[in-house]
Amino acid sequence: MEKLKRKLEKAEGEGDEERASRLRIKLLEKEGKVTATTEEEKDAVPDVPVEPTATDDAIANRIAKARRRLERAVRDGADTETIELCKSKLLRLGASAASADASAAPDEQEMEQTLQQEHGGDDDNEEGKKKKKKKRKVEEEEEDEKEKDKPAVVSTVTVSSSPPPPPSSAAAAAESGEKDDIDRSNMVLAKNGKWYPKPSAPVGNVSLLLFYAYVQPSWTHRERNDAINFTHDVLSRNGCGGRLRVAYEGFNGTLSGPADGIRAFCQALREYDLKNFGEVDFKVVDGLADNKAFRGLKVWAVEELVTYGLRKGAIEEEAPLGKGGIHVKPSEWTERSSRADTVMIDVRNANETAIGRFKPPTGGALLLDPRMRRSTEFPQWLDEHADEIRGKHVMMYCTAGIRCERASALLASKGLAQDIVQLDGGIHRYLDAYPDDGGIWAGKNYTFDKRFSHGAKNQADVVGCCSSCKKPWERYQAQAKCSLCRMETLLCRDCERGGKAKTNKNNLLCWLCAEIESQPATSAASGAARAKAKSFAKTGGGRDGEGEGSKFAEFDDLEKDDRPGNREIKPAWMRG
Repeated sequence: MEKLKRKLEKAEGEGDEERASRLRIKLLEKEGKVTATTEEEKDAVPDVPVEPTATDDAIANRIAKARRRLERAVRDGADTETIELCKSKLLRLGASAASADASAAPDEQEMEQTLQQEHGGDDDNEEGKKKKKKKRKVEEEEEDEKEKDKPAVVSTVTVSSSPPPPPSSAAAAAESGEKDDIDRSNMVLAKNGKWYPKPSAPVGNVSLLLFYAYVQPSWTHRERNDAINFTHDVLSRNGCGGRLRVAYEGFNGTLSGPADGIRAFCQALREYDLKNFGEVDFKVVDGLADNKAFRGLKVWAVEELVTYGLRKGAIEEEAPLGKGGIHVKPSEWTERSSRADTVMIDVRNANETAIGRFKPPTGGALLLDPRMRRSTEFPQWLDEHADEIRGKHVMMYCTAGIRCERASALLASKGLAQDIVQLDGGIHRYLDAYPDDGGIWAGKNYTFDKRFSHGAKNQADVVGCCSSCKKPWERYQAQAKCSLCRMETLLCRDCERGGKAKTNKNNLLCWLCAEIESQPATSAASGAARAKAKSFAKTGGGRDGEGEGSKFAEFDDLEKDDRPGNREIKPAWMRG
């Protein structure tokens, strides 16, 4: 008995009313009486004492069952008639117990039959179910009639008495995927066969700046260091990050920051040297997501803005900028691409050309890809392919224009071409001019910032392919490298997530090395190509000094370089 009371106290303390109710019944059965057990039930369940007679156990069991039925009816919110019927049964059993005559108590089976006949009984009785359902329906109809005359209730959330409007035909069609006259240019077809609106591009507070600027005449050592200190201070004051290479010949930068901070830097640079920087093409991209911002700022001294491996101190002699290609706008570039007797040279590296390139029309310019892993290979390529260029009209292009400056000057110094033009602002400005269809551009433009690539809005061409399964792919998201030369290579999501059972990253080959492996191992060309690949592999696949600002790596955020002339800083939230 005491143990049972302790269990009851624990259940009540924990708020477990259902368990407490069962324990109360057991306790009452042992004490020989039945009473209401909760405040809510006291008004609904009468006290039914049981006198200690010879028939106490039998009557107590009947009373306990009747009481549990009544408690369940009260707890479940049964209608008044059901509760009154259960209550009358319990009172009749109580009266029988009070007379101490078991025969006076109605038979349990008889009571069950009476209950079913009078009110439909348990849910197992089909007739009872029908009666209760019919009664509920009548009551609901009466309630609806009463509610019609009442105004709609308005609270924090507006509730209207009228049903919500049906979905629009466009939304319904998008959900069902049925054919209709809906414009689906801004929708995408999901794997489940349904059409959904295209996800909107993330809009953030980050602006991106791409720029390069050559100075004439070249800076002295002191002037270069002054430029490093000036630009570092302006960028840090305006909350900008990224990479800025500073050579005796000028700047090459990829920077990010708030829109007003980026523009303040551009204006400060113009005021610093109006002659050299007044007409610079500052390429600004606004509204990028916050995760596209560079985490740190690095401004440092270099020998060349783009590393072509020219003789130190003799760069202007070998490739004078004043004799480089003529800048042409995107419209003229497109027109020239259809001319015969013209070659178009892509001055970018192989990992960039793998995901996008220009496609001149049939019968127009011949596209030449130098198939370089780094820019230092370009001078040798020019010498080896002089016959393909000699006497031709030459068009040259790169990501944003800087690599063409020195490359076109180097080509002009050799006297091979009839004339040389370069795409003004590079692929970046071309896609600005043809943002929807991309003009004659196909695929993605590889970028040296945290966008990684960008292309035309409505162009579906995928130029690249997975180095494992060979299906179309254009994203370098897997950080996969060629097993032979260590250059980054494309690996699709399926192969990346397939594990070693599907893809062994140690056996992947970039598209250049895949061609090497397809050649006879004894051929001289294969041997030379393999030697070049292994030479590049010794650098770990690194390409410092390549492209417009060079790809931003995590180690660039570390304050590791204290050499004179180099300035590096972390933003305030990282220094914390």
